Order: sequence, then C-alpha cells, then structure tokens
Amino acid sequence: MTEATVFQGLTWAWILLAPAVFVALLFITVPYGRYHQGRSWGAPFSGVVGWIVMELPAVVTMPLVFFLSGRAPGPVEAAFLVLWEAHYLHRTFLFPLRRKAYLEPVPVVVALLGVLFNIANGYLNGRWLGHFSPGYPTAWLWDPRFLAGAVLFALGMTINIHSDEVILDLRRAGGGYQVPQRGVHRRVASPNYADGAPRRGLSGPTPSRHTFVPAAPWGWKTPGWGLDTPVAVGAWGEFVRDSRQEYLWNHGT
Repeated sequence: MTEATVFQGLTWAWILLAPAVFVALLFITVPYGRYHQGRSWGAPFSGVVGWIVMELPAVVTMPLVFFLSGRAPGPVEAAFLVLWEAHYLHRTFLFPLRRKAYLEPVPVVVALLGVLFNIANGYLNGRWLGHFSPGYPTAWLWDPRFLAGAVLFALGMTINIHSDEVILDLRRAGGGYQVPQRGVHRRVASPNYADGAPRRGLSGPTPSRHTFVPAAPWGWKTPGWGLDTPVAVGAWGEFVRDSRQEYLWNHGT
C-alpha cells in the first residue's frame, strides 16, 4: 500500500467521521469550559496547559511535515504557511494566555482527542502542500478565489478576536455569567466559534485552478474538493453544534 493510498483513505475517513461526531455530540456534552461541572473524562489539566497541549501539534506538525517533504516553499506555499501559523499561533498561545484567569480545567481525554485531530490535520495539509500537490504559480496569489478567501480569513479572525474580547470584558467586570450583548454577539450565538465556519468552510484561497470549492483558507486541491474539506466538514458541524449548545445554555433550555 502506497502513502498516496493511505493519504486518500485518511482524507475520506476524516470526511466521513465528521457527521458521525456531529450527531454524537448532539447527545454527549463534552466536559470542557463551563460544561466541565465535575464531569470526568480523565484527570484534568489546568485550562492553559490543556489548551496549549491540544493546539500545539497544529503549530508544529503542518510546517514540519511540509519542510521534511523536501519542497522549497514558493510564494504561494509561503502564503499558506503564514496564514496557517497566524491562526494557530493565536489559537495556541495568545487565546489561552489572555484568558488564563478564567479557563476551566481540560480533562486529559479531551486534550488527547484535540492532539490527535491536530496531528492528522497538520499531516494532511503539510504533506499535500509539500509533496502530493502539483505546485502553484505565483499568479495564484491574485486569483479572485485566493483574494476572497484571504478576506474571509481576515474577517473571521477579526470577529473571533473581538468576540473573545467582549467575553473577557464581562469576566473582568465580575457578576457571574452573563449573555454578551456587544458586537456580533447581538446577532449570533457564540460568534467566537461561528467565525471559524466561514474561515474553514467557505472557498478560501485554495489552489484549485478548476473549481470554486469548499475549502479552508489553507485548503489545497484534491480532485474537485479542497483537501481541507474534512476539516471544513468537521468545522461546520463543530461550530453549529457549539453555537446551538451556547444558545440553549443562554436561554436556559
């Protein structure tokens, strides 16, 4: 069995796993954050340590796999690497360190599931970009699809950071849990989650030359789809489920 076969199999397995996990999580409350409440999925890490442990493989695995693949990054590959690292460095370090006084413990099983997801995600994206892809001309950087995806990425990240700041302001003010009423929170339940859906799931700057495909801002082309389609499918399910859970919590149902 060749690596290419394994690679394609893992990609499709990731796509098929996403809806199964989405359905399961409609009935299972993962014990993290406010939902921890004494539930046990293993010994807890501190919130900051648990979050960094979960997300650090994404920071490391994708560029490591890419550079070990032996392909020197051109301008397009460098742009994807920068976008990837901008997202995951913020998610891995800045987010938990800014909220360290308020993060709840993270059970070891939740942390390990996050580690496994991010290793597979990093491998799929890094290996495609550094080995299986055909390479991309510099002209891709001003293709309308790339530009549209870059705008979506910037918009989503801006919403994410601002929405987190709104929640942090409420925490600093004290008075217990409150439903946020500023910014995008007025229109969307949990916009700090929901912003990730367009960033991952709409047609970002995927190097497909042939189709306008659903892919992340760091999605690469497989036939007719962005390689990050498994992450896009999973992300849409995750964010819809998280936003639904947030809405039900806020309304006491």
